Amino acid sequence: MFYFCLVTVLFLAQQIGKSEAAESCFCAPMDSKNITKESEPLIKHPLKVLKDCGKEAEQVCLQLCKSLATLAQYDPNAGKSFCAQLNKNITNIHISIFSKVCDGEYLYTGLTFNKPLCCTNKKSVPC
Repeated sequence: MFYFCLVTVLFLAQQIGKSEAAESCFCAPMDSKNITKESEPLIKHPLKVLKDCGKEAEQVCLQLCKSLATLAQYDPNAGKSFCAQLNKNITNIHISIFSKVCDGEYLYTGLTFNKPLCCTNKKSVPC
């Protein structure tokens, strides 16, 4: 699985590198318990990797976010890195990954982490 994800990310990066990127793809982790149309991501990562904001770009963005999040599952420091970027404390949050192209709506990537995450003062703590 890890190898497949790595190959996917490398392929997408190669394809993206061929375009004149000007538009943003946002990878957005959200609290899976509190998702509404008005939900804001816990953190946002705009990636200037798209050449337009169409349906094909939505799929490229969704797959890129999904691949990056899948790879993060194998990083033992992912929780620490995530918590360091938060501006609030969180307790027992199950993270779901969403993507968004330009000013569009957030789309669920199909990924929700099974392990809860807790952060206090920008540090990962046991839940």
